[in-house]
Amino acid sequence: MKTIQLFIIFLLGAFNIFGQEVKWGPEYRNGQGESIEKLTAQDENGIYVLRTVQRSKYRFLPVLDHYNREMKLQYSRVLKELDKSTVFYTDLFQYNDRLYVAFTKYYGDEQKHSLFYNEINKADGSLIDVPKKVAQIFSNRKHLQGEFQLAASPDSSRAVILFSEVENERTIFRSAYSNFNGSPIKFSLNVYDEKMGALWEKEVLLPYDDDLVERGKLSIDNSGNVHILAKLYASRGRDKVRGKANYSYKIFSFYEDGSTKEYDFSLDDKFISEITLTPNKQNELICAGFYSERDASGVKGAFYFRIDEATREVSKKYFQEFEAEFLAQLIGERRAKKGRELYHYNMKELIPRSDNGAVLVAEQYYIRVVTDRDFGPGGAVTFRERIFYHHNDIILININPDGSIAWSTSVPKRQVAQSPTYSSFAQAVVRDKLYFVFNDRISKRAAVRLASVNSKGEVKIKDLFTNRDADVVTRPILSRQTGKKEMVIYGSLRKKYRFARVRF
Repeated sequence: MKTIQLFIIFLLGAFNIFGQEVKWGPEYRNGQGESIEKLTAQDENGIYVLRTVQRSKYRFLPVLDHYNREMKLQYSRVLKELDKSTVFYTDLFQYNDRLYVAFTKYYGDEQKHSLFYNEINKADGSLIDVPKKVAQIFSNRKHLQGEFQLAASPDSSRAVILFSEVENERTIFRSAYSNFNGSPIKFSLNVYDEKMGALWEKEVLLPYDDDLVERGKLSIDNSGNVHILAKLYASRGRDKVRGKANYSYKIFSFYEDGSTKEYDFSLDDKFISEITLTPNKQNELICAGFYSERDASGVKGAFYFRIDEATREVSKKYFQEFEAEFLAQLIGERRAKKGRELYHYNMKELIPRSDNGAVLVAEQYYIRVVTDRDFGPGGAVTFRERIFYHHNDIILININPDGSIAWSTSVPKRQVAQSPTYSSFAQAVVRDKLYFVFNDRISKRAAVRLASVNSKGEVKIKDLFTNRDADVVTRPILSRQTGKKEMVIYGSLRKKYRFARVRF
């Protein structure tokens, strides 16, 4: 589960790749109630794919499929050990070339879900040894299994599992805070070494109303310190009250020595519209994102913070407005001159640079609802709603160590569909370039496009292949980089699916 980092190399000439090799494997079919969920792991023997089989409304049984480097199926193993009415699959994940399954078991007499993980033998998909217990939560219903998050450090020497009770089913611990009448944030943290050996654990109880908190990204640094990004609302329902933000951001940090710290983030009277964080290899915590002067969905510029691990203080704090030329690329020159902002850009990744800078990758995403009126016999009117998912331009913001923007650029893209299944993009980092793979249109006849962005922010786009030739429609969000110079692409059409290996 190593994080692939972008080490920007500022050379006189850009590294050139003259072509990409795309090799499709055989065609396979999903059975009734089956679906491919994610490409979980990869090694020198091929890829390991999670497929699920629906057992009931709330239960899905995991199936591990292993394909060799030619994308030929080597085995397909149903994890029957989890096929019990009180056991619920949670996640399948790779950490340091080892494969694990996480699941919960419900104990009705205690009204608790216990979380376990078990290593999987990659050779045949069997479970190794016995499950190891992580934590337990209160749950008054069997199908409410709890919320699971996993993160690994940049050097993969540490991993953390967060496990919390599900929304609206939390125990009220009023006695813990006599002056607090809400439902506090409650979760457990379990930290492990590179072989999933337990290092330390902590039960966390924070005096903030959980109904007013959106927990965001979970991170762990190379020293094993855990950091959680959270959005805190002052009151329910709105992002904006009397022209000002009705929310703020915090980072909750938990250290191995048992201490904790809260970091508050604000940009004076500006709205933070997108924010993310990640540790770098220097064990600084980088926090960056977008801000607006209008509302929570606008984007006018970028901001950048660094937290020093030794002092546990914010050592750098910068923000900078986007140049008019960059805005004009996306919203037009006239709108840019009028001071209009970008809108609805979701942060996809924060990539640390080797010199303590960072590259932000974001995508424009929003949902549009159309209501149709149908006139029936006797003048009766019925209403039907259609939801359209828009995944548009990708933007990249390259931030220097001093917080200034080295360059901003965009990859033009327009995707609209009534399902997000085939939209968005897959990403790969190859030397000093970023690559993006996406459908030109959501169609079996559409081309699949490859965009490259070099260290100077120069963008080149070309057709990689067509979905018609592959006889499936590419699903970028289920595709991933699997090596220094390769990516595995997944495509499906109805029950049919295939994998392809792309060499850069």
